[in-house]
Amino acid sequence: MSLALQTVVVPVTFEPDKPTELNVDRAIQVRDDHWVIVNEATVAALGMACKMVAEDGRVHLLHATLDLSPTAAIHGPGSMLIPTDIDQLHAASKKQAHAVLSTIAQRFCPGQDPVLHSAPGRPVDVVLEYVREVTADALVTAASGRNRITRFVIGSTVDKLVRQAPCPVVVVPH
Repeated sequence: MSLALQTVVVPVTFEPDKPTELNVDRAIQVRDDHWVIVNEATVAALGMACKMVAEDGRVHLLHATLDLSPTAAIHGPGSMLIPTDIDQLHAASKKQAHAVLSTIAQRFCPGQDPVLHSAPGRPVDVVLEYVREVTADALVTAASGRNRITRFVIGSTVDKLVRQAPCPVVVVPH
């Protein structure tokens, strides 16, 4: 089944963790000593996006990396804690994110040739900028795993995406 959409964007989050028997299917080994876990709702969002895209369309996997620029401004370029070349750190972070996204694409988007993209910044800003840039037909995102009180206090990225995205947003439950 396909909805015949040309451009479907999926924000992909992953967290450092070690594989256990509960999440071994969602574990990605980054280095010998470092693993990340993709949550179940993100895996479901990827599956849904692959069903929605047309044969000649593309699924876009998107990951927001940590923006270190404000930290450098606070600590100054000569700080012992922050290297002077923030762009070099962002490039290394992008390279690592693309390696993880590539593994995720192979595992959870079989038969697809997804576009991989990452950028530093707040996830909501990175996602909104990207869906506008590629003129996305749809955004498929995993629901937050946070409780209602936490979402009320700090807000929900998904809530903001639903309200601000210039395209339809499909939210996959957690």
